Amino acid sequence: MDTYRTRSTYQVFDAITVGGLPAVAQQTTVEALTCTVTVGIAVGQAVDVTSTEFGTAPAPPCDTARRVAETVVADLPPLQK
Repeated sequence: MDTYRTRSTYQVFDAITVGGLPAVAQQTTVEALTCTVTVGIAVGQAVDVTSTEFGTAPAPPCDTARRVAETVVADLPPLQK
């Protein structure tokens, strides 16, 4: 994923899996209210899900982004070879 080329710009850059696929959760700072989860879905292809949380007790934004990414990946059609 090209995301790895920019990893030094993020204070949070965690390798995770989403639906069995390689992914990363990234935030510019530890306290950021925004998180992007990038999921590698095929060679040269990725899906980005960004979540921004507001309010008096915001949910961890990476948890929300990961949940949405799981739903998106589960709805993708199978790869055709």
